[in-house]
Amino acid sequence: MITLATLTAMIGASRHDPMFFGNLYEFRAIAINLLALAHCWYYRGRWDTLKIFGIGMLYGLVLENGGPMEVPDLGFEGYFWEENYKLYLFEFFGYGHRFSLVPIATHLGWSMVFYTAVLFWEQICKAWPKLKEHVFLSALVITSSGLLFDLPFDILATRFHWWVWNERFLNVWFGVPLVNYLAWFWAVGTFGWFWVWFHNKEGWDDKKIAFYLFLCMPWFWVIDGLGFNTTKFLADLAGWIYL
Repeated sequence: MITLATLTAMIGASRHDPMFFGNLYEFRAIAINLLALAHCWYYRGRWDTLKIFGIGMLYGLVLENGGPMEVPDLGFEGYFWEENYKLYLFEFFGYGHRFSLVPIATHLGWSMVFYTAVLFWEQICKAWPKLKEHVFLSALVITSSGLLFDLPFDILATRFHWWVWNERFLNVWFGVPLVNYLAWFWAVGTFGWFWVWFHNKEGWDDKKIAFYLFLCMPWFWVIDGLGFNTTKFLADLAGWIYL
């Protein structure tokens, strides 16, 4: 039996080992995301699964790899780093050639957030059906649920050093910088806006929506980038970004 003293000692030990609990989180995250994918496939079919766990993950994969990237001339200053995981794209347990700067668990996490946010929005729409007619309000609901999902988790991940933030950033929420939540807001909001807009098209089936979601992915990144950098610039003027 794990006593309180043992648990306290384990938490204390994690201060010296960034991945003391991180590898447990990593494999748990992969397992949960695979279960969510199976749930989506069984209850919603292959096209919704493709939209969320295919297109959504590809969208998030590109965004997430912009976080650790350090190319100052192009505006990539290195927001955070995730270096101590076991499974990366094409690198497993330290063997192979790493294709991605972030672990597989993080890639899959984007789909999990999108799926949870869409399900949340759909449940809200059951109570207020007219919400579906308002694309921007619906996107805001999807964004809010994504942020609520991330708000407590990033505190935990930061506390246990599962990812490490650039020391230049001002920590505004229990060690987490504001840029993280600005990035989440625009990433989930952009996906949510396109999701609601295409699903409001009369006569469009899931196959057609999936095709146009994929076709519009470059616009996902453009809109997300413009929104994120604009709000980051304004927040910086207010002194909320850098130390």
